[in-house]
Amino acid sequence: MKMTTSLNVEKMGSISNDCLAIILEKPSSFYYQAGDCVDISFQDAIHLGKQTYSFASSPHEQSLMLAFKKGYSEFKHRLHALKPSDILQAIQYGSNFIFDSKIPSVMIAGGIGITPFRSMIKTRLIEHPTIKTILLFQNRTLDFPFYTELNHWQKEYPSFEIHWLDTDTKGRLTPETLATILGEKKDTYHYYVAGPPLMVDASMEILETLMINASDIHTDSFDGYTDEIS
Repeated sequence: MKMTTSLNVEKMGSISNDCLAIILEKPSSFYYQAGDCVDISFQDAIHLGKQTYSFASSPHEQSLMLAFKKGYSEFKHRLHALKPSDILQAIQYGSNFIFDSKIPSVMIAGGIGITPFRSMIKTRLIEHPTIKTILLFQNRTLDFPFYTELNHWQKEYPSFEIHWLDTDTKGRLTPETLATILGEKKDTYHYYVAGPPLMVDASMEILETLMINASDIHTDSFDGYTDEIS
């Protein structure tokens, strides 16, 4: 949806050692879907342009949440420095990363690619808490963004299953690993992949090896992140 909306910062928070979350007031007329992303800019620094971030919050939550990996660009420095009452401009939002909360899902996340999945999982647990969700979360280290929250959800909801893959010690996801996790039910799921481009491409090759129907696969490539996982 093309529009320009001012979003007030409520607070900043840490979701891992190298990732931050921005909590924003949600305007009453602001409607979006789980899986959507938003183009944001700074009201007083138009020269910095805009960048795209996925909503980490569910549409059911009272506030908006964006999350990002720390960086060295001027844009990232401005994000790091945000404080309550600062304003971001939402220029447009939406995406083709469309989530159906009624269909069992396998979600393959790489690093900060977890952000749209946090939105989707929260939405699923509110709307259809008994429908199966499998999250395969790849990160270079054990410092997984949203680790405590996701782990709490897994304990609370038997339908939600997480496989933590710290690639520095366990290696990357393989067709054999995924096939073992899925068992004979691989054709009952929709598949979602989000993360850096190389990680998305590698995951697509795995899904093709397992002969997953292309129409059941949805991807979100985080082009601003060049690392394969994070």
